[in-house]
Amino acid sequence: MYLLQVSILYFFIITSSIVLNFYFKVKFQKTFLISISFLCLLIYILFKLGFFLYLDILIFVLITLNSLILLRVIKKIKINNFLIFYTFIYFIVSLFCYEKYLLDHDEFSYWGKYTKTFFAYDTYGFYFNNYLNTQDILIKLKPETLRVHFDLAVQAKYHEPIIPLFQHTNMKLSGFREDLAIFTNNTILISSIMYVLKDNFFEKKLNLFFPIIFYAFLNIFSFGFVSIYMDPIICSLFFISLIISYENFSKNNFNLGSLAELTLILIILSLIHRSGIIYVYYIIFFIGYLKLTFYLPKYYLIPTSILLISIPIFYELYNINNSFITDFINISNSYLYFSEVGSIFKYLGLNSLNKFSYKIYIYTWIILLSLLYIFSKQYKILLFFLLIFFVHSFIILIVKYYGLTPLHFLNNKSLITDNTLHKQHLPRYFSPIFFSMLLFFIYCNYKRLKIKFFSIITLIIILILPLKAIGFFLPKQIYHMKDDNLEFYNLRKQITAETSKFIKNYDYYTYKNNLILATKEKISPMIGHDSIFEEIFIYEIFPLPYNYMYVDEIEKFLKKYDFKLVDLNYMHMNPRGINEKKYLKILSDQYRNSLK
Repeated sequence: MYLLQVSILYFFIITSSIVLNFYFKVKFQKTFLISISFLCLLIYILFKLGFFLYLDILIFVLITLNSLILLRVIKKIKINNFLIFYTFIYFIVSLFCYEKYLLDHDEFSYWGKYTKTFFAYDTYGFYFNNYLNTQDILIKLKPETLRVHFDLAVQAKYHEPIIPLFQHTNMKLSGFREDLAIFTNNTILISSIMYVLKDNFFEKKLNLFFPIIFYAFLNIFSFGFVSIYMDPIICSLFFISLIISYENFSKNNFNLGSLAELTLILIILSLIHRSGIIYVYYIIFFIGYLKLTFYLPKYYLIPTSILLISIPIFYELYNINNSFITDFINISNSYLYFSEVGSIFKYLGLNSLNKFSYKIYIYTWIILLSLLYIFSKQYKILLFFLLIFFVHSFIILIVKYYGLTPLHFLNNKSLITDNTLHKQHLPRYFSPIFFSMLLFFIYCNYKRLKIKFFSIITLIIILILPLKAIGFFLPKQIYHMKDDNLEFYNLRKQITAETSKFIKNYDYYTYKNNLILATKEKISPMIGHDSIFEEIFIYEIFPLPYNYMYVDEIEKFLKKYDFKLVDLNYMHMNPRGINEKKYLKILSDQYRNSLK
């Protein structure tokens, strides 16, 4: 089923791309991303119009329609090098995605459940109109116990469901699969790489560096090809939007086709994540900035300077203890998740260098990128990127760190939301800017850059590249040679086995009879993020409701409802928790007959 789903999506992309190229004269390398973006938007619109039940046939209708259109001109269609190259990359990536599985916390706690929600709608026969109405869902769902906890992942007003819907549509025949979810996201990424390839890509071997660098930077600044996070897609689409804007608005020229492409990509960017709209505003600002520097080159510094000066002043209106400059310096002095020199040594097993590690701080990337733009004499572009980094710091500090409402100034410090987000988590939100800054420089200066530059970039990539970038291409037996990777995989297998027992013994009479017992003991000696395993349990049984409590709370629960542990459907989250197992055994003489 995996190959079948991959092939169906491929036929849609290819037939749509040929139609766009032949009838609308869109460059072939650009047609792949446009085709996928159009499909995503059409799925989203139909979903909003209440046609969710018909999404499974949509892609077949479009393939048939494209085929009928192309039959009329089939003899005039020529095989294009970009088509062959895309086909090769598409199926190679699908091969490496096969049997890949989710690895990160939010993938289990949010994005994975978001996609599984649409399969749950199919399973329980719920038909809805216009948008996700949680109250309607909770009232109409059968069995009644599913009303509880069913909406944990579905917050349509938080993140729009355009990508989860795209994943769901591409998994209708196979059912929910983590590898297909990952691959579906990756089709957007590989189409983004193709979009920015020059027309002469196949004429020079040096051009091969660009897709390699694109992939490497997605891993250095974001989650790369191994996850279902939206971050890599945001990075890619923001970069492409900058390129389209620069090529069409930096001079006194205008292309209606490029504007249509930009509009489509910006719509997708605004819908995939709630932060996407911020990057759309940056693009609009970038277009205005380009026109201002073109028509008023002597005066563009005036509004730019006013904006820079006004940010610290606006920051003071929120009545925050720290000044903006203080918090800005703190952010600049923190490091990006994946920017670390020395990861490759751990993978190669070089014991003498295994402890060598240097985390690359944000200010290092700012200095490096500033020097590149200064040497290339692109001062105006550098100023723009520094400006949006300054603005983005303001937004992230206000919204994410202090939890304040934008443009809602405070006079009372007690109104500031207690912050639970560590400042070290903030740099992740700057990844699209750094990714785009670096790729933008390379793209715009590609003709001038020599082999020495690409050799240095390649060396830097080798030193910095995270293990996950290499792990994506490794088969399981090699990937699992790393102890913590194998530990995680084995625990996931164990969790899957236990949840299947839990589901088989599920008591639909009342969700109170179904218990998930959390742990306060260490689950894995190699994996510090214990809460991820709790999220995996909940994700695996989703959308079934449950009672959730720590082991030391179970006795109080049993007494309150006059329950016996042996009569309940329960799952202990930590089979290695010896002390907790002993305690549970005391609570039930028939412990061996229960799930554990």
